[in-house]
Amino acid sequence: TSENTPLAAAASFRGDSVSPDLREMLAKDPSGTERVDVILQAKDADNAALRAIMSNGEARISDRIGKGETLVVNMPLSTVQTLSTSGLINYVSPDREIEALGHLEDTSGIGQNRNQSIGFGRSRAYTIDGSGVGVAILDSGVYSGHKAFKELDLSQIAFQKSFVPGDTSTDDAFGHGTHVASIAAGSMSRNSGAYRGIAPNAKLINLRVLNSQGRGTTSSLLAAMDWLIANKTTYNIR
Repeated sequence: TSENTPLAAAASFRGDSVSPDLREMLAKDPSGTERVDVILQAKDADNAALRAIMSNGEARISDRIGKGETLVVNMPLSTVQTLSTSGLINYVSPDREIEALGHLEDTSGIGQNRNQSIGFGRSRAYTIDGSGVGVAILDSGVYSGHKAFKELDLSQIAFQKSFVPGDTSTDDAFGHGTHVASIAAGSMSRNSGAYRGIAPNAKLINLRVLNSQGRGTTSSLLAAMDWLIANKTTYNIR
């Protein structure tokens, strides 16, 4: 895929064009009347035949991810079945709910890797601390006023944007995103470095995709990823 169309469909997909969980829903509802929110990866999202099929099936397009061929659509299961045999799509799957499930490793070994001494092909010693690098946090937001993200009273957060529908706040009412961001780039200067993150000099890009209950949707995550790919050079997101 190109950076201009970061989520564009691949030239061809192999296998079933319908996800297994959608297949199960189709099997349980032979009439196909149940409506579902889906992520539709079209071969050409503007194709007239594709639009006609969705229109006839009373489909409602709620979003398009970036400039690519991926659509967020509410449609009856009968339309899912029709699209699966139309030859017009690559893949269709539910707009599934997502939530944070991460854990914190007690030992990362970062202390032994941060300071790179002379030798082993290195002509000079240096420290790996994230300087000049952007780290994108796709989570429940980040509490930007937290001391963990201020180095010499300068904020480490370079950009913030919410992808949660109907909620423009980038703050963290759930708490998980702030926790993850502090692991990645917690300040070196607090409590003699006791809370130092893995890359304490990195800049943080706060892309909120989970709500105050730590829940979101696949479409919100895809929209954030599309933004990330389009802006990775600007913020040197690595």
